[in-house]
Amino acid sequence: MTETWETLQKIEGSKVLHLIRDPRPTIDSKRKSGMCSRKLGGVKQCSKKHCDRQVDDTIIRQNAAIKEPDRFGVVLYENIVTTPLKASKRMYKFAGLEFTKQVSDYVYNVTLGGDNTGCKVCQQGWQMGKSNSSTTSHVTAWQTNMKPLHIQLTQLACIDVMKTYGYEYFLAEDRS
Repeated sequence: MTETWETLQKIEGSKVLHLIRDPRPTIDSKRKSGMCSRKLGGVKQCSKKHCDRQVDDTIIRQNAAIKEPDRFGVVLYENIVTTPLKASKRMYKFAGLEFTKQVSDYVYNVTLGGDNTGCKVCQQGWQMGKSNSSTTSHVTAWQTNMKPLHIQLTQLACIDVMKTYGYEYFLAEDRS
């Protein structure tokens, strides 16, 4: 975010959407890809490092937004996934772009419409939670796929991020 703020100061009229994602599925994904190995400190250290950076980025963005509030927006990944049309419309408005019917149709087709666009990236298992017909199922998949200890370690390391962005604490014992 430091580099982003420096770039914004150089490019007049530019704006930034700060994308935030729940740290729990992010850490689970990093763990699965080997980025949180025991050698690197495990899930505990990985969570701490990830969330410390999110906190730092948030503080930098908030301080910069005091000076120029119209140049910064925040969007939660989960909102993009669960309400893609509403979230896309909001992002386009923030950027000062027209949200045309063509754009709306594309967003619908690549998400809620089951992706009949032929978008190869959109059909990847890592992108769609192993199903190219659902954009919402993978948002909460971590609740059943992530080990309870990893959930707890991530939540403890990321409590500030979770509070700031409204992510609720999850008790793995409550799984049904």
